[in-house]
Amino acid sequence: RLAARGITKGCNPPLNDRFCPGSVVTRGQMAAFIDRAVGLPDTAIDFFGDDDGTTFEEAIDRFAAAGITLGCNPPANDRFCPGHRMRRDHMATFLARALELEPIAPPPVEIDHRWPHTVTVITDSVVLGAKRYLEEGFSDWSVEVLGHPALMLHQAEDAYMNPPNDLGSMVAMAIGYNSLWQENRENFDKFSAKFDREADAIIAALRARGVYRIGWVTLREPSEEAIQTPQQIDQNERWGWYLPYVNERIRLLPERHEGVVVLDWAAVSQGPGITYDLIHLNTAGAQLMRDTIETDLGFGP
Repeated sequence: RLAARGITKGCNPPLNDRFCPGSVVTRGQMAAFIDRAVGLPDTAIDFFGDDDGTTFEEAIDRFAAAGITLGCNPPANDRFCPGHRMRRDHMATFLARALELEPIAPPPVEIDHRWPHTVTVITDSVVLGAKRYLEEGFSDWSVEVLGHPALMLHQAEDAYMNPPNDLGSMVAMAIGYNSLWQENRENFDKFSAKFDREADAIIAALRARGVYRIGWVTLREPSEEAIQTPQQIDQNERWGWYLPYVNERIRLLPERHEGVVVLDWAAVSQGPGITYDLIHLNTAGAQLMRDTIETDLGFGP
């Protein structure tokens, strides 16, 4: 039906006898799909500098003129990043704006202040870098950060979730970098099932200890602008490919476990200037991590 309506032409020009249903969609392709589906009006304004001469430049400019996109590098927003993979939350935003859907605000996550005012963060080396800022945050609540570098999911329960460790009324799990995957989603069902089993066991153990709210921190998926130094380029080539795999599994946790919330570091951490390598936090990143965990646990901005 998409092809019959002229919304897609195919994935292998000029022949265009294939659609490539299993391939990812880029931001440029998404702009073209919506442009053709909605019939956006022409514009003479060139909104972005990084799409000049590309196949999708005119569609992207119409996309921006209609207010469906602001850009990919706030606050400057002078780039569109047409070759970036399309995230599902961005796709939802584009479709909602294009179709002029009425926004529905989700109910706020509310804290019951009768709970003991304690928060525990269990983490590997990434959020250990924010330890100082986490312990200084969370007004009127005490925060304890537990963890060690290279902490794996199957190690976390034995190491930190049994007596004599005390756990807070809320726990933020910030692990997942040290998990096992194969490139190109090879044996993905096997490795995702392993991740799910271990995450489910952690959540069961936390609930058995009487934890009221459990949050899980997503992993950073850096943008091209954030991958600048030779070290960052090398790290991204070696293991940046599996970060979306882990986030896919984390974002499914609330579907299996009522009351578990996603602490969405990936949503706010794509840009440069917040890590000294690809994932480990500098001062600005540590403060942003604190704000992300606070907000998504329900403390507000």
